[in-house]
Amino acid sequence: MIADLGIRRWGRALTIALATMILLSIALIPSVSAQSGGFGVGSGHGLEIGINLPVLDQVRADIAAGLYDRACTAAEHDPTKWHTLVNVEAKCHYDHHHGDDPNYVNDIFGEPGAWFQSPGQSISYPWQTFPAKTATESNAAYLGTGVMENEAKHEGYYWVVRRDQPCNSRDRQFCVKDFRVQFHGIMHAHGASVRWHSMSAEVRACRNVNDVSTCGIVRTGGWMDHGRLHVIDAAAVGNRAVCAFDAPANLFHHIPLPVDSQYFPFQTNSNPLDEERCHPQLTPQMIEAGPRTGNVGDGPKAEWWVHGASDFRFQVQVANPIGNIYETSPGSGQLENHIFCDFNAPSCDWNQSILTMRIQYTLTVNDYFVRGHVENGKAMLGLEDGRYITRFGAINPSCTAPGLDCIPIEYNNLPLSSGFWGRFSHTPCENCEKIDYDISPQGQQWLTWFYHKYGHHTPAPPSEPEQPEAPTGPAVYFEVDNSSADSTAVNVRLIGVQNLYGIQTECQVNPQVLQGTTLTLGDIFNESNSFIMDEGFQEGGIWRVAATRLKPNPAINGDATAFTLNYNVIAAGDGQLQCSVLPVDENGHAIDLEVVNGTVIILPPSEPSEPAPIHTEEAPVVQVGTITGLAAYQNRPNNAGITVKLVGINDAVLSEVVTAEDGTFVFPELPVGEYTLLLMAPQHIPVVETVVIETADSTVQLADQLRAGDVDDNGRIDLEDVMLISANFGIEVVPGIEHFDLNQDGWINISDLALTGGNYDLTSPLLEMLTQ
Repeated sequence: MIADLGIRRWGRALTIALATMILLSIALIPSVSAQSGGFGVGSGHGLEIGINLPVLDQVRADIAAGLYDRACTAAEHDPTKWHTLVNVEAKCHYDHHHGDDPNYVNDIFGEPGAWFQSPGQSISYPWQTFPAKTATESNAAYLGTGVMENEAKHEGYYWVVRRDQPCNSRDRQFCVKDFRVQFHGIMHAHGASVRWHSMSAEVRACRNVNDVSTCGIVRTGGWMDHGRLHVIDAAAVGNRAVCAFDAPANLFHHIPLPVDSQYFPFQTNSNPLDEERCHPQLTPQMIEAGPRTGNVGDGPKAEWWVHGASDFRFQVQVANPIGNIYETSPGSGQLENHIFCDFNAPSCDWNQSILTMRIQYTLTVNDYFVRGHVENGKAMLGLEDGRYITRFGAINPSCTAPGLDCIPIEYNNLPLSSGFWGRFSHTPCENCEKIDYDISPQGQQWLTWFYHKYGHHTPAPPSEPEQPEAPTGPAVYFEVDNSSADSTAVNVRLIGVQNLYGIQTECQVNPQVLQGTTLTLGDIFNESNSFIMDEGFQEGGIWRVAATRLKPNPAINGDATAFTLNYNVIAAGDGQLQCSVLPVDENGHAIDLEVVNGTVIILPPSEPSEPAPIHTEEAPVVQVGTITGLAAYQNRPNNAGITVKLVGINDAVLSEVVTAEDGTFVFPELPVGEYTLLLMAPQHIPVVETVVIETADSTVQLADQLRAGDVDDNGRIDLEDVMLISANFGIEVVPGIEHFDLNQDGWINISDLALTGGNYDLTSPLLEMLTQ
């Protein structure tokens, strides 16, 4: 039962009796550790759990008992330390949290921050983002100015932590067993308008997750490219929040933003969701139903697919985004939020408190980063080897300590899964319950940072003041009519009167809000049947009117409107209407009538809400050119499917494309400079080309052929390849041996054997690089 309370959203509705039961069992639960050390190492709590669950459950019970009702002060918040929604030492609550606890896996990775020489720092890192104008600008001018990522957007740091993950790859090999990843992301318009966010990652990857001797460690960080922003109307796909390759591509709408070309051109690929931000626009029905903590699937979510330094990729999924995202107008490049919750609501389920992540897409051991550190088929690059990369992923040989462009990396004891590449995957458990880190007590919102942080707090507009009920009579009712924004009127209504012949009224209002203008007469008191004395509106806000009927006109009985006082509205505020009345009969005797005053409160004019300003930097003017190419297999009926990787001047992988059937490929809008192209295909020896774009608008054209015969894809065409072909010689191709058919004619024959023999002893240039 306790474990269930830790992961289910409706645990916030616990009864006091149940909370008491949990408190009575405190002797069986680990004590809450110091906040600086998190909730401590844990395991066995579930595949989608990244925090010591018994400790969190104890905190939930303490919250229900009122131990954390006080809001934390600024002095009780350390912006470099992870925390959940409460400070367990000071017994107070924050207005934000940071997701899973990185200390949950300290037994595997050590103390957070230690790998970049900042032991105990569990929020942010030396390479946090800032509004750099160019890709190489230093952060020196920005430190301490309030614009650094951890100063301006601290609440956007989240951890996703997992341990003891199963292997779900096709052959049950080469998977991620444990990880802790810190990323920055705010799933509403302010965050979605930004292309570059930051991250740090520590991963244990294994050839066999059940044998830790086959496991190695990866540590890396940098600025992550979140690509283009896409939205999709969930109503158009059956009230589903779809962010997947199988979704109808025509339903994804790309919102162009000023930052789309910031620092680098986009990767070139055919699918709109490869390294992109995806925000389904949830329907009212989905919002009303609330988020899911189990199988999110096509339920409410926002999803960012990102690609960062050292070729690290992941997908982060938020099951309860803050709100929908819309463009202010088509093509405006500006975003506006539609926040799902109101600040004054008693609770809110839409506050970015349920997160998960997949790394199946994929953790790649790029040969560039481990070059010179491969032994016996394993990457052996340790932190002690002192290899650093820049924020964008280029190796920086001049570093001696961690910094903005000196990010230490580790790829240590990792078995390479395919020739000279190592690829490891992780798939989250779709049906497992996720932690909801909104642990606010029932009927309260503690997660409120996004309302006031970015000016998005949009409380319900003030409503018109309620007027008192009209009396049954006999009475005089000073009825207020606020039918116009510029004026208001007070109708002097007579209700159930008998033998009324004259009336004197005196009304006072706040002259800073209302200014009297004209008196409107009606049927019972007018110039043809009555004598009327109107003193007009006085400087102090008083307006006195007297009216009496004239013979032979009879007295007034029943209901009628005596006259109307008209006012101009000059400001918002309380009109402070106070009226008195002296009604008399035809003998001048006072008549006893109930007096009821209406209410005049002038509301401020409603103004159209403006979207929060989107911080954009003026992109530098970059001279660009194009690389076009024609790649071919040595002997195949068509040339589709050759992978072409574009590597920058500092060896960072910038983009990747696949050739068309005729072998063509293109990399458009590349800044002037030197690049390397890697052309690769299974069973073929890769080709490496150095390309220089010398001037703006220049086009470089290439033509390359890949040599066939590397049947086992180990980077060499050797006797093993010849023997594999000969062992299957003369056989018609069936599933499982397709890769022996080098020319794809359906048979393993002399053509395949000749290709292998003719290219015998060729070696992959990439494999040669690894041994240098």
